[in-house]
Amino acid sequence: MDNNHGEGQGSGHEDTQDPPTTTKTLQQQHDMPLPNDQQIEIWTRQQLEIAKQVIVLNDRESSDDGDDVKHIDAPFPNFRYLSTGNSKSNDAERYFGGVDVSFPENDDDDAVAVYVILDAATNTVVHQDQMYFALQIPYIPSFLAMREIEPLVELVQRSQSPYRPSVILVDGNGIFHQRHAGIATCLGIRTQIPTIGIGKTLYHVGGWTKDVMTHMMDRMFQSLDAQDTNAQGKEHEMILLRKDAWIPDIDQDAAQPRVDRCDVLKRLAVMGIAVPMGVHASSGFASQFPTVACALVGHGGRTGKRGKNVVGTKNPIYVSVGHRISLRRAIQIACRLSLSRIPEPVRQADLVGRQLLRARNMK
Repeated sequence: MDNNHGEGQGSGHEDTQDPPTTTKTLQQQHDMPLPNDQQIEIWTRQQLEIAKQVIVLNDRESSDDGDDVKHIDAPFPNFRYLSTGNSKSNDAERYFGGVDVSFPENDDDDAVAVYVILDAATNTVVHQDQMYFALQIPYIPSFLAMREIEPLVELVQRSQSPYRPSVILVDGNGIFHQRHAGIATCLGIRTQIPTIGIGKTLYHVGGWTKDVMTHMMDRMFQSLDAQDTNAQGKEHEMILLRKDAWIPDIDQDAAQPRVDRCDVLKRLAVMGIAVPMGVHASSGFASQFPTVACALVGHGGRTGKRGKNVVGTKNPIYVSVGHRISLRRAIQIACRLSLSRIPEPVRQADLVGRQLLRARNMK
């Protein structure tokens, strides 16, 4: 593994809430000064310009292997099978980047940005680089990139690794963002490398809230549980993909009966369940994209104790296009690279960052 160590000027926070219109609505919980309203306006204009440059590929443009894009009918209403595209002989799709930023408990201490490159054929990290940097601004919802992007861009651009990633997975959202300019999109635009946003928590935009997502997930699992069939998707590395996008049900009816998600996932035997996400017309979110993200659940399940396979995760992650990729290809890659809930490139970058901060604190 090539390992570059750098000191210089990236994520404990997730963009989860609708952004405020002015800084006056923010609680100043840090010693760092809040940017004024003029700075917020500048950042907003910058994000709108970034959104104009984003490229969302269609499925044909984004896939190199025709077999990976074939849809196979699944024995469930509104769903079909999608291959993960897991071909270990495909060197063009062998190396994947991952970036993450780890933050210290004390804002006076340096944060650390980490960039890794993963060999998907062996699930090993073949390149690692990191950069410590001082926090200049507090976390502000919808402006995560303004806090973290510079060290991440530098890490990617200064890499001289012989292993060139086909895609970089980013801890944070892509076009699933108030202005279609999340940190994954910003990194893709700045580096011109295809990027995928991996949201660990739900971004509240377009009518989506945690309660709405939980309600709709419960309803989906209840429907799948009612199907009297046993799929064999995992044997063929298949993802269960919903044919049409979910529109958030903001007028929820009575709570759905809970079913054992793990039991349903075990019987389905698939590599994951992917549900494209649209936006509600009355949410006030004017999205230029009909589908802004995908809720991915049931993936992973390959890092049980003593190497034993376990059922995939019952809690979703939110996959979105960053730049120069299609959503379907982003789903395939995120699912293929998930040994646990978080895809390995991002998970490994997070583990490295945490270890580095712990080591620094012990000195």
